[in-house]
Amino acid sequence: MRTLDFPAHPGRSAPTLLVLLQGAYSAPEDFIHHGFIDALRQTGAPADVVLADNDPRYVSEGCVAMRVEEDVIQPRRQAGQRLWLAGISLGAFSALAWASQYPAGIDGICLIAPYPGTQEVLRPIREAGSLAAWAAQPRPANEDDEHRVWRWLADWHGRRHSPTLWFGTGETDRFRAGQDQIAALLPPTHVHTVAGGHDWPQWCALWQGFLAQNLLHGTES
Repeated sequence: MRTLDFPAHPGRSAPTLLVLLQGAYSAPEDFIHHGFIDALRQTGAPADVVLADNDPRYVSEGCVAMRVEEDVIQPRRQAGQRLWLAGISLGAFSALAWASQYPAGIDGICLIAPYPGTQEVLRPIREAGSLAAWAAQPRPANEDDEHRVWRWLADWHGRRHSPTLWFGTGETDRFRAGQDQIAALLPPTHVHTVAGGHDWPQWCALWQGFLAQNLLHGTES
C-alpha cells in the first residue's frame, strides 16, 4: 500500500497516529490538494498523519484490512500512541473493515460519507427489522468484509472499550439510505450533515466539523 507521511514533529512520535484513506476515484494526494493536512495542523492536534492509498482492488479482493495493518499501522505505531482512522466513502468502509478484523487498540474512526456496502447486506438488515436482529442470525460459512463490518457495527455498543465513531455526510448523498443505518447507532453529537451530495465540497466541510470537536486532541468540545 503506497503511503505518504506527514509527521507532526520529525524525529519523534506525536501522541496520535492518524491514517487517512481516500475514496474510490481519488488519490492520497487529494487530501493535500483539498487542505485536509493544513486544516489539521491549524488546530494544533498532536498527530502524525499517514495518507494510505486505498486502492479499490484491495477492497474487491478482500485484503484491504490486512494491507492497512501490515503496510501502514504496524510499521509506524509507537507504544502508547493513540490511533485514529479517517476515511471518505470507500475509505471509510476500509477503515471499518480494518476495525472489524483488528479491533484492539483503535481509539476512533472518522467516517465521512461512508460507503455502506451493497444491497446484498443492506437488504437483509432491513428485512430483519433491525441490525441487532440481523446480527443474531447464523453467520454464513465465509463472511466477506461487508458482513464483517456490519456485525462489528452491531456489536459496537457492547464492547468494553468501543472506539469513538464520528459520522458525517451530505443531505443528498447517494448512499444516504445505508449511511442512515450507521448514523442511527451513534450519539447525536457525533452525527453531522451538510448541504449537498457526495463530493469534495461536502467532505471538506465535514472534515472541518470533525476537527472542531477536538477528538484528535483526546478531548471533545
